[in-house]
Amino acid sequence: KTHGMHVDVRGVTSHAGPTPMPIRRDALAAASRVIAAVNDIGIKYHNSGGRATAPRVVAWPNKPGILAEWAQFSVDCRHPEEAGANAMRDEIEVAIAEASEKNKVEMEVVSRWEFGNEKFSDELIGLVRDTAKDLGVTHKDMQSLAGHDAYHIAKIAPTVLIFSPCVDGITHNEDEDIELDKTVPAVNVLANAVLARANR
Repeated sequence: KTHGMHVDVRGVTSHAGPTPMPIRRDALAAASRVIAAVNDIGIKYHNSGGRATAPRVVAWPNKPGILAEWAQFSVDCRHPEEAGANAMRDEIEVAIAEASEKNKVEMEVVSRWEFGNEKFSDELIGLVRDTAKDLGVTHKDMQSLAGHDAYHIAKIAPTVLIFSPCVDGITHNEDEDIELDKTVPAVNVLANAVLARANR
């Protein structure tokens, strides 16, 4: 399951030179504190399949020597189990509250989203397994924590995903590369599964 959120941070603009540290209300400093915490939470849950990141941050006025009066960052946390994803989200919300208090700013989660509750078709999963076995293609079940279009399709039609290995496991990245001899078996499984489904 995946939880996402956009968080707005409101502080006070002031100059980096004359403003004493104890009275600063730096929105970017507060956002940075949460961003670091999000990464730490991801590391904490890594062994059970968790992932957490803050992939985007913007600040205003975004000038040298000026403390930010406003910042916004996004958070993305994922876990194969709903309880794990919810626990990560809860820890992130605690980090937001703590950073808000420590930096004397206001933080507000202005939007939320989630996905990953959709269940893929047991029938199609079985069909892909059987097709791979019939073709002598080695295979394994795996969970994808990426937000594929298939999550949306699964809401309206039976759905399954087939993956083939990428070089060094790099995927969803400009450096993603595939080797033909490792991809052709997956394509054959897909083609044969589609034919079997169409001819049922």
